[in-house]
Amino acid sequence: MSGGDVTFGTLTTASGLASTTANVIFNGVATLGAGNTGTTLNKNVTLSGATINSAGTVALGDTAGDVITLNTGLVTLTGSGAYTVNGAMTGAQRLALQGAGTKTFVSTADVTGFTQDALSGTVTFQDNVTTSGVSVFAASTVLDGMTFTANGAGVLGATTMNGVTLSTGLVTLAGAGNYTVNGAMTGSQVLTLNDAGTKTFASTANIAGFAQVDGTGMATFQGNVTTSGASTFNSLVTLSGMTFSAGGLTILGNAAGDTITLNTGMVTLGGSGAYISNGVMTGAQALTLAGNNSKTFNCWT
Repeated sequence: MSGGDVTFGTLTTASGLASTTANVIFNGVATLGAGNTGTTLNKNVTLSGATINSAGTVALGDTAGDVITLNTGLVTLTGSGAYTVNGAMTGAQRLALQGAGTKTFVSTADVTGFTQDALSGTVTFQDNVTTSGVSVFAASTVLDGMTFTANGAGVLGATTMNGVTLSTGLVTLAGAGNYTVNGAMTGSQVLTLNDAGTKTFASTANIAGFAQVDGTGMATFQGNVTTSGASTFNSLVTLSGMTFSAGGLTILGNAAGDTITLNTGMVTLGGSGAYISNGVMTGAQALTLAGNNSKTFNCWT
């Protein structure tokens, strides 16, 4: 296909689609076969309450200059084929991610939210994401040198993730929305925690380190944490029946107003890194000091 706009209602094809210069609009269910090369749409794509079910690879847009618009209603990407969204995605709609195929977002995405089901292939974000509502990632997610900004306040922008990998570069969780990471977090990168939304880590985290910005919502750790480098927590922190094994200097709080709460069960500070607690530490729990480096408490209640 080339030139102008091409619009599809319901579509079934065994060979996929190819468009070099045409803008493509989907208004219904498109069932795409693998064909020889899958589906390649190299210009703007508009998805209006559409479902794309592909057995082959799908490329939406060719560069960040191409716009992938979620126009009306729920849009779904599903099937066994791998999706690569090269264009910038925008639209005041939700995007459902289903099917075994992986979904990779190379450019920015600014949408209402995402819903990834538990059987979906891995979703990878390689550029910044902005959401205005709730997002649920029930399978695995890769955050690759990018910032995820959940703009809905508190539960209105709640973002839930299962297993998370920090792939390359600095990754930031930002915005007014609350984050919950239910699955294990891994990666050799630093995770920055910014803005008012709370950040809860319900499972283990094994990463380079954390950087919590001053004034950020509370960070809560419910599973064991292992870091290979330094971490700085400049706001509220809750440690809930877990072990923090630090590979580098770990600073808890930057002032007495930053409360470090021992919430439930025994909490252990261990590893080879030193700890400095500048915040007020509180809680009806035992704190175990392990490892071979110093622990300094500048405030205590």
